Amino acid sequence: MFAKFIDENTIEPAPNVKDGVFFNYDSDLNSEMLLADGYLPVDETPQPGSDYMQKYRLADNKIVMFWEKVVQPVDFETLRQNKLMEVQQEFYRRRTTETAEYGGMHFSVHENAKQNLTSVVVLAQTLGGDIQYCEADGTVHSFTLEEFKPVAAAISNKIKALEFRYYELEKAILAADDETELEAVSWEQ
Repeated sequence: MFAKFIDENTIEPAPNVKDGVFFNYDSDLNSEMLLADGYLPVDETPQPGSDYMQKYRLADNKIVMFWEKVVQPVDFETLRQNKLMEVQQEFYRRRTTETAEYGGMHFSVHENAKQNLTSVVVLAQTLGGDIQYCEADGTVHSFTLEEFKPVAAAISNKIKALEFRYYELEKAILAADDETELEAVSWEQ
């Protein structure tokens, strides 16, 4: 391919037909004529990805094509939504992996654990008897209702702490006015 260099973003490709006479004018076979008409050979390189923009420069009597990575600006609302999703994912990760500790025992705090906690307490209050409840590792323990109350409180407090922290972070993200404030929002604060 031959072309005329206009600027780093633009070249003018040689036509395939010249003066209605030459077909395949833009061909290496016509290089002398193309050079005399001000066209230069173009060193082409394949596009490395969709997020690259084609650019040109002159070097050694030819046009060299290169690719420049395009960084698309992201609007603030998109950044805010991404941050909300990031915080939400971290909340769910913590809910499924962290535990509440009581008396050297570790209890799950995921959504099913929250439902199980409620149901065993209601059953014990309604039907009486001991509560069978397992730790996060599957170890089963038997508690009276009175013995289970501090366990339930520890689990409930851990769940509330995670939920309250999530709501606090969500509120901070929604209140952020710029990227710096948004970046400062973190579970580790």
